[in-house]
Amino acid sequence: MAVNNSFFILITPTLDHKGLEMTQMIMYSKKTTKKRVDIPHDSNCIFIKEFQSNRNAVETHGRESLQFGFNLKGLNSFQSCNIQSCNIQSCNNCSEAAYVHDTGLLLVLCILVIFCILFPMNSAIAKNAELIGIFLDGQSGIRLQMTQRIPGKVIMVDDKELLIALKNIRPVKGMNNRNRSSDIIRNIEVEELPGNVLAIVVTGKVPLKSIEHSWDKSGLNFMIKFNGNTVNEKSKSSSKRLSSSSKNKLNAKRTKTQTKSDKISKSGSGTKTSQEIIKSSQSIKESVSVVAEATTTASKATDLKSGTVNTEKGVPKKYGTRKNRLSDIAGDITDIVAVADLMSCSDKDLKKAYLLLKQSEWQNAFDLLNGYLEKGGTECLENVNFLTAYAFYQSMDQSDFQQLLKAESFFHNLLVNWSSSPLIPFAHASLALIYYKLDNIAVAEGHFTIVANEYKSYLGMPEVLYYLAMIYDEKGKNDREYNDRAIETYRNVFDNYSDSVYAVDAGVGLGKALFKKFNYIESRDILTSLVEGNPEIVYDSPEVLRSIGEAEYALHNSIPAREALTRVYNLFADIIDKDAIMTKVGDTYYYEKKMERAKAVYQFVMDKFPGTDGFLDSAMGLALCQTDRSKIEELYNMVKKDFGDHRLARVAMMRLAELYNKNGEYQKCIEEIENLLATHPTGLRYDAIKLMQSAYESLFKTKLKAGEYPDVLKIYEGAKMLLDRLESKEIFLSTGLAYLDAHIYEEAFNQLMESYKQYKQNERPLELLFGLGVAMDESGRKDDALNMLKSYIERAEASPQKVEAHFRTGNILFNKGELTKAGKSFRSAYELSKDRIEKGNILSREAQIYQKLNEWKKVTDLFEKAVKEYASATGKNYDLISGAYKSLGKSYLEQKLFIKAADAFNMALKISDTAGLNSVDIVFMLGDAYQKANAIEKAKEAFEKVAGTDDSIWARLAKERLTTLALAEKVSSS
Repeated sequence: MAVNNSFFILITPTLDHKGLEMTQMIMYSKKTTKKRVDIPHDSNCIFIKEFQSNRNAVETHGRESLQFGFNLKGLNSFQSCNIQSCNIQSCNNCSEAAYVHDTGLLLVLCILVIFCILFPMNSAIAKNAELIGIFLDGQSGIRLQMTQRIPGKVIMVDDKELLIALKNIRPVKGMNNRNRSSDIIRNIEVEELPGNVLAIVVTGKVPLKSIEHSWDKSGLNFMIKFNGNTVNEKSKSSSKRLSSSSKNKLNAKRTKTQTKSDKISKSGSGTKTSQEIIKSSQSIKESVSVVAEATTTASKATDLKSGTVNTEKGVPKKYGTRKNRLSDIAGDITDIVAVADLMSCSDKDLKKAYLLLKQSEWQNAFDLLNGYLEKGGTECLENVNFLTAYAFYQSMDQSDFQQLLKAESFFHNLLVNWSSSPLIPFAHASLALIYYKLDNIAVAEGHFTIVANEYKSYLGMPEVLYYLAMIYDEKGKNDREYNDRAIETYRNVFDNYSDSVYAVDAGVGLGKALFKKFNYIESRDILTSLVEGNPEIVYDSPEVLRSIGEAEYALHNSIPAREALTRVYNLFADIIDKDAIMTKVGDTYYYEKKMERAKAVYQFVMDKFPGTDGFLDSAMGLALCQTDRSKIEELYNMVKKDFGDHRLARVAMMRLAELYNKNGEYQKCIEEIENLLATHPTGLRYDAIKLMQSAYESLFKTKLKAGEYPDVLKIYEGAKMLLDRLESKEIFLSTGLAYLDAHIYEEAFNQLMESYKQYKQNERPLELLFGLGVAMDESGRKDDALNMLKSYIERAEASPQKVEAHFRTGNILFNKGELTKAGKSFRSAYELSKDRIEKGNILSREAQIYQKLNEWKKVTDLFEKAVKEYASATGKNYDLISGAYKSLGKSYLEQKLFIKAADAFNMALKISDTAGLNSVDIVFMLGDAYQKANAIEKAKEAFEKVAGTDDSIWARLAKERLTTLALAEKVSSS
């Protein structure tokens, strides 16, 4: 017990209402009880921080240095704990359990319970774990920068107060305290507590939002974000972090605490505010214990070890930009400063150089580091050498050829002298950037590739992949494979490194590359979303807006296409093909049936850009807008005669043919079409596309029905680009089925999947469902195949394809180990099949299920049925019958029915010999059966027959058996 002039604190062991041992702490002020707090008896330590003064208090006691004890479990002795000075207020008319005036006590009690429960006193103290600084992360979060990862917990105290508890860490001397408030955050307080514990209390100006916290990729920055649902709604997301049992426990404890708090609050001196504080305090104590338990048994929304965060579904993804990144890791060579730390070095110049690097004072940092090396410094040499090269690279004029060569020499020496350093990927990446600037693209690609392939955890991977993607993109102009690699690499950066400064540029590259491959929808979606979040990128080059506009144009989305293309025309005066852009603007009006506006734009292009592609396109468009036949003929004939070698000449011919046909001039129409096909056999423009599509659809259907799938594939591959642009579900279906017939399963899957997406759910043909199921099965997509085959089976009538669907389903389930389900599928296939051979094959496959289950009687029954099915089938199915008898014999052997096994092998041998098949293995198995049946002479006869063959393996095995039999006879006779 500790006493002072004004009050004293009494700590005694007691029992709670359930008979559980508690430690009771009672603070007395003169004659009145000030505050009573019951602490669970197994708490490791109890301590009190300074209470803040309440200006409304009637009487304020002076600050006194106190000591108090805590009861060790199972003992009645006390042990002293030093505490800081306390400022306790008294009040008038306090009685029994009085209320608390200030929220400081509430916070203290929270910290008390959290640290005693979550961080045991005997935890090992981490070496050199220090908190470098606390920084604002925008206006909606904070970042704790540390020297190493340590245990941590984040607890919401109330809607405006957040407690961050860190174990085994201390703040560095002179810790960075800048940016400690914002529009959301009022104050951040840091308290060092006993047991090497750091408590950080964040107070908000407004209610904080639901909390997301994680480590960044470096593992040195603990990020706390205030975004998502409001605090009143956060229980929805919090509930996802607790198991159902933990939630029930929490609810039960809260109910109990509520009842207890209500009893305490009946004091006449209490107010509504104080009652709520008391309830909040006790609720926090209860909930913290449940959260601590739940985090060890349930999956967390934020994993402090992996740094991953499960965000709410539907929240748009944020991307870093060239000027702003979403984490402290930039994702390029600049991260070497964070990795190659010099602050632990004792040399002051090294520390100063390191700080200069962090402040981008490249030249001064280089001078210090280079001077240190020239003077023969020996400390931290690895990091110093790498940072010296980096500082020079950053300080130089990167357009100076000689300076680039000098930088190349620096980094090349690092590869030679520090080949095993973990910083080596920074050297490779820097060399790659230097060679890229020197226009030595091949060497640059080599270094980038080394990093990408051999240093998977390199922090600057986004930069490496982005430059590789650009290199592939440039090569992809003449090489389709490189175009695919560029898309894959751009997508890697865009999807997996969204917080880096390269994410947006990678997204732009991805969108443009996808457009080149005619993937208009994804290209449009990516680029549009990037422009919405980063409007400045449209001014970098005309390609962003143009790709969006032309993708929308290709998808017949007139208004967004026109808006984007018009902006390109107006923003970029020097673009070389403005005529083509404005023609497409005119087309958008035509598609919307705004003929007068279309005519005005087309006429503008023809007047301003004579003889260009845009001029011809506009002439064709203007013809479509006319109602006067003579003007229409005049325009088409002008294109056809004056620009006969141009791509639009054939379109003009098609339009003339349509015009003649519409007016009943059928002969002229036929002549024009024949002329068109003779001079331009493959190319037709907009109005011919639908006719061509219909022709291709009918042609493919006819050829598939006749079994001429090679012709379908030959035609499709010859016009693949055009046909894919048609995006016809029937063409995709036909070509997919043709690939399926050719056993080219991956292509079959791709084509059939495109068709599948375009059909409405209830309109998908059965042949599409079955074909897609087979393609999925054969290309390794087993789970998808199961679902697709199930859909087919549910809709299809009895047919050979339904038998195969059941059989394939059984095979997939068999390979997945779901043997019972597989058996049902095989039996369904057997019942539906009308083909004897097929029935025998199904029975043989079903028998394998029972072989795995060691149910050999069922195996025997199935192979006996299979033998009958094969024997009843038309044709001479000797190999199938012999194989079934052989499997039947093996099943008898497993059941130790050796004579029956020998009979089965004899039948297999007889049929095999009749067909002239190789039967050495069967003869050997026959000898084995006789031997086990103790028919030694017959066994010897069989083995001698095998031994006399030229089959080296079976002959050797047979001779070994004969030797064994001979030895057995000698032993027996002796």
